[in-house]
Amino acid sequence: MTKDERNAECERILLGQMLLDNSVIPNIYNVVKPDCFENTANRELYHAAYRLYGEGVPVDMVCLVNELPRIDAGYIASLTDDVSSAANWKYYADQVKNSYLLREIRLITVETQEAIAKGVKEGNTNAQEHIDHINERLSALTNNTTSSKVSGFKEMIIAECERIQEYIHNKKQWLGYDTGFEQINNIIGGLQSNFMVIGARPSMGKTAIAMQMALNISKEVKVLFIELEMSERQLAERSLSSQTRIPFSKIRSGLLSDMQLKRLMASMQQLSDNPNFIAAQVPTRSLSDIVNLCRQQVRNNGVKVIFVDHIGLIRVRGANNAASWDKARTVIDTLQQLRLELDVPIVALSQLGRDDEGKKEPTLKSFRGSGAVEEDADICCFIARDRAREMSDTDIPTDFIVGKNRDGAVGCAKLIFKPEIVTFLEEQKKDFIPVEKPKEPAEPPKPVEPPKPEPHQQELEEEEDDLDEEETFEIF
Repeated sequence: MTKDERNAECERILLGQMLLDNSVIPNIYNVVKPDCFENTANRELYHAAYRLYGEGVPVDMVCLVNELPRIDAGYIASLTDDVSSAANWKYYADQVKNSYLLREIRLITVETQEAIAKGVKEGNTNAQEHIDHINERLSALTNNTTSSKVSGFKEMIIAECERIQEYIHNKKQWLGYDTGFEQINNIIGGLQSNFMVIGARPSMGKTAIAMQMALNISKEVKVLFIELEMSERQLAERSLSSQTRIPFSKIRSGLLSDMQLKRLMASMQQLSDNPNFIAAQVPTRSLSDIVNLCRQQVRNNGVKVIFVDHIGLIRVRGANNAASWDKARTVIDTLQQLRLELDVPIVALSQLGRDDEGKKEPTLKSFRGSGAVEEDADICCFIARDRAREMSDTDIPTDFIVGKNRDGAVGCAKLIFKPEIVTFLEEQKKDFIPVEKPKEPAEPPKPVEPPKPEPHQQELEEEEDDLDEEETFEIF
């Protein structure tokens, strides 16, 4: 039996199992989609069986013959000839799915070879375009064949019991990772496995607060920080300024006091010894490259949290002429699917529209691309403050607003922005950095005066002194 014949046999047996036991139809559909069937007749039969089952119609040979009269009735009747049980449906479903994936990979390879040959002939030898195309096709293939998860209450409760035991063991006030901001943790319950978007106008501190969160979380687990705008040098300088509380300008000028230089060296050593913070730059800014990087880092390098700075810079192949709303929708949908696939928190930064400049409290409609973010993101946050004070004030009150929280409460965390070090502090902790003061000289000890004797005791001592003087005179 050839490979094609074996695949056709697996398709036929899988259809026979569905006719023999209708209860396995949703389970099979969870693994195999209609496109996985290579034989056209089998594909139509599979699609019809699933549709009829969804309508509550018992799926048997007669129903399928009436539904698809163009397919030979004898072939439909023979589907159950060699099937005695549907117990091993998973094996045949996996075989059909695997054959489909191999066919698609071969097709992608052939199309890429043809595209390369055509490009060389026409003088277009841009290899990156072909890489983007391959990555997007493979990503789409993975998303289209990802199985849904179906659970009964028994499985759900067992899983929840395990989580509750973990909560009791950890005894934390909130469940997720510590962002470094107590008020934010209290509102969102710590950074959990959600898709979170932080929005603000340019230069309001999106990257700064994301970096602070990422560095703090990296004390617990590995964090991937994808930076599409700043260079590695800028990220390093910002991190050092935030950690040491030394103004950006002083670090760049080199005009540091001995105390500041010691703090800077200590912070450099501390950051360089942190293996959990992984900074990544994607020069292409391609959505498919970003997705593949995240998959590789989570599956092969143990990354537990992902930050992306920022959504507006991500490029979608083939969408150059598309509306900004469509681009945003594609990016947001893909990142949310990636979060579900990898089961890790993803924090993406986004700019707000120009109309929201100076607004006291932005709304969900403020995100660029509008409905895409507010519909798909699990948590939507905003940074709002008075920009007019930035030139004259070093401690600027800032609101970190949680406008949407699918799993909890909304609220506002009161922060202080320090523009000279591009850092956020919590309002009640704005002066927590200890200031080294010169040691004051110790006061000299005061002389201890002997206790004054009692009156009667003083008379006795004077008599003894007189006797001593007499004895001394006689001896002398």
